[in-house]
Amino acid sequence: MSGTDWLDELARRVLSRLSSVEQFRADPKTLSLALATRGVTAHDAGDVIWIAPSFAAGGTIGSRLQDRVQHLDIQQYGINERTVDDAAHAVVAHLKA
Repeated sequence: MSGTDWLDELARRVLSRLSSVEQFRADPKTLSLALATRGVTAHDAGDVIWIAPSFAAGGTIGSRLQDRVQHLDIQQYGINERTVDDAAHAVVAHLKA
């Protein structure tokens, strides 16, 4: 399984559980998922996928973009079939919180 395939599968599994999630693909190695004020960015770093969750604490779009985004600890996942479900579960839990 390639990193791009892994990200595609992650998006598919998250969207199957939360259909209102917005999906962004800036390039094949990066995936961003957002729901309301919460987001997750996943990046294919070659041998692992880095997943960085964040949430907006501000009230307006401008304040969210400037300094009100809170970034949480980055998680790493190996690129294989077994890790996709664990990552999808973590992403869904973060987006629903």
